Amino acid sequence: MSFRNLSWQDRINYLYNNSDLDESSLEILKHYGDDDYSLINENYVTNYQLPEGIAVNIKINNKEYFIPMVTEEPSVIAALSYAGKMAINGTQAFIDDNLVRGQIVYSLQANLNFDDVKNYIKNNETELLNKANEAYPTILNHHGGAKKLIVRNIDNTFISIDLFVDTGDAMGANIVNTMLEGLAKYLNKKFSLTSLIDILTNDGTSHLVTVTANIPVENLSKSFNFDEGLRIAKIIENLSSLAQLDVSRAVTHNKGIMNGVDALVVATGNDWRAVEAGAHAYACNDGKYKGLSIWQVKDNNLFGKLTLPLHLGIVGGSIKSLPIAKVNNNLLSIQTSRELNEIVASVGLLQNLAALRALGTEGIQKGHMHLQYRNYALSAGAKLDEVQRVVDELSICKHASVTEAKKILQKMHNKKA
Repeated sequence: MSFRNLSWQDRINYLYNNSDLDESSLEILKHYGDDDYSLINENYVTNYQLPEGIAVNIKINNKEYFIPMVTEEPSVIAALSYAGKMAINGTQAFIDDNLVRGQIVYSLQANLNFDDVKNYIKNNETELLNKANEAYPTILNHHGGAKKLIVRNIDNTFISIDLFVDTGDAMGANIVNTMLEGLAKYLNKKFSLTSLIDILTNDGTSHLVTVTANIPVENLSKSFNFDEGLRIAKIIENLSSLAQLDVSRAVTHNKGIMNGVDALVVATGNDWRAVEAGAHAYACNDGKYKGLSIWQVKDNNLFGKLTLPLHLGIVGGSIKSLPIAKVNNNLLSIQTSRELNEIVASVGLLQNLAALRALGTEGIQKGHMHLQYRNYALSAGAKLDEVQRVVDELSICKHASVTEAKKILQKMHNKKA
């Protein structure tokens, strides 16, 4: 039996007959599945759904945005929307370079001298860039293409010839990999060797996005009290400093940034795994893992700064084949990938602000658990008109849980009877 050659319906039936799926599970697979998606994913059976919501109050480079976010975390969207209110002047974001980097790697051998390779690449760079462009010529129609080459000696063991490509408004993985393979084929003949790899890297140091925010300290206080706001700002500053010094804090600090980043990246059909890998690598760019953002109190303002390696696309790949990704790009009202990168980095900084403020005031759990109570209510079987009452009851429980929600529901139903 070749599972991949079965039709969509036959795959589901095969799983039902050869696993622990029950009738209700089978119906769920069918309900969320769609034969139109069969060619998008290997061995497709269904669509795994995550909720999408919209964060509001977000201003970036003096433009307001609706931010679509795909996440199962109940407090992320509420927190980001609140951070947007605190950052009343919005964020400022900018990008220096926006190039995707790829590697052609050779093992250093007696007949392959690093200096000779470096000099050859330097003296023939224009010709080699043309060779790369010949492998994917349509990129030139979009004002993109191969831009530069550098050569690195990796621990006297490998030589990496790094190609930097402007991929336009596409994320560009397939573009860069095609160009690398074309250039490697030419270099293999030149060196009479076979390259070890020809593939892009998710090292994002060639496409960094920097975003800043300047927040009046009184905005950190719900009552807009200056003294209270200044106290909160200093706590946020201390938490930021701690994330620069302690890996254990830095990991969770950065996770809070990625809560917002990932939710938006997923919503736009981009590769959130590449974004995660690049971000965490950049967090230890100087040899020690640190918090990606820095917050400081300056002249009665809380100043925040975040630099993230981001190279997202608005065309091509899954962005084209996933209808909801196109809808979300329309919601964002964006025209270029550069703008999307700036938005995502800004979301990361604001999400971080909300998390640090919560840590420094009422704590993470208060807001998080209030929203989690709704999930408990729904998991217990509450109908929409019953949810709020269950939430109210759970909020005064010593140990709120799905089990407690079921007890509350049972009491409600008994009274109705």
